[in-house]
Amino acid sequence: MKDLIIDKDDFWVMHDKVKPFLISDVEEHPEHEHIVTPSEAEELLEADYCIQCGACHYSCPVTEINEQFIGPAAFVKAYRFEADVRDDAHIERLDVVNEEIQGVWDCVKCMECAEVCPKDINPIEKITKLHNMIFDEGIAKNNIATRHAVYFKDSIAKHGQLNEAGLVIYSEKGYGMYKHLKVGMKMIAKGKAHINPLIVPKSEKLDEIAKLVKISSTSKF
Repeated sequence: MKDLIIDKDDFWVMHDKVKPFLISDVEEHPEHEHIVTPSEAEELLEADYCIQCGACHYSCPVTEINEQFIGPAAFVKAYRFEADVRDDAHIERLDVVNEEIQGVWDCVKCMECAEVCPKDINPIEKITKLHNMIFDEGIAKNNIATRHAVYFKDSIAKHGQLNEAGLVIYSEKGYGMYKHLKVGMKMIAKGKAHINPLIVPKSEKLDEIAKLVKISSTSKF
């Protein structure tokens, strides 16, 4: 707009979509404060350190091509209040970030937002947490992104490695998987994918891998 001042109207529109404020039914004249324990405060994962600079938002390749995508900064703000034990708008806010095209499922995990954040907040971590919250609340919709997440976890637990062909077949379904056929053939030729998705070799120490998956993933896929 002038010198180094940019027009951030689009940033603030997306920021406001996630209801970036505490929503709680409190008494008009409370007798005592609502105490948050240190362990509960740690669940914010420093999301409250965000200064809304917009660096992550404008480095995100998805916001560049999709005007409806809410963006990493807004997702961080959504997580900040989703993780706050005092907030009462849990499902309401998750419904916003769960929508296709605008929500967390359209994040491509490129890590650009994490690279540019001046506060080292790591928006990708918060986006992943929102994924888990959506699954835990049982409001995940049956779409390519959610099926991708489910199969990814199941494949690692079952084989100890990712079955790329099976991932595409399970996620895309029907005609959708054929658009990846050309790339798939190249991957098979390079030994990056298995010819038969039903026959996948098991990794060594599969039992240990399965235990790690069970320990690290608490979401109800």
